[in-house]
Amino acid sequence: MQKGGVQFKMWDMGGQKEFRKEWPRYTKDADIIAFVVDIADPFRLPIARKELHCLLEDRHLKGTPILILANKIDLNPEIKESDLIKDLNLDYVTDNPWIVLPISSKYGNNIDQAIQILSKYAH
Repeated sequence: MQKGGVQFKMWDMGGQKEFRKEWPRYTKDADIIAFVVDIADPFRLPIARKELHCLLEDRHLKGTPILILANKIDLNPEIKESDLIKDLNLDYVTDNPWIVLPISSKYGNNIDQAIQILSKYAH
């Protein structure tokens, strides 16, 4: 994808259990990681937290920025950004800069902001 003079190479890895073991193969040379969380399904947040922190144990990712995309704001979920930060234990992520951005992939809410953040870290 190209946007504003910046060319992106993206991988949609999917969050299903069978794909998670492949994540490190694709993230080791990443400039930034976009981690999508379904905030309309709070029961899956513990799994998202576990998988995010497992991913960040990879020494190749130390210092790699993380964009947490809080998806499905169009469904009016009751989870607030501060609760998401707590639920994902982001306060304990100190080796990687991170930012949370609420989005709706269905309606395109805040997608331009996500692209701007991704562009900032693209090399």
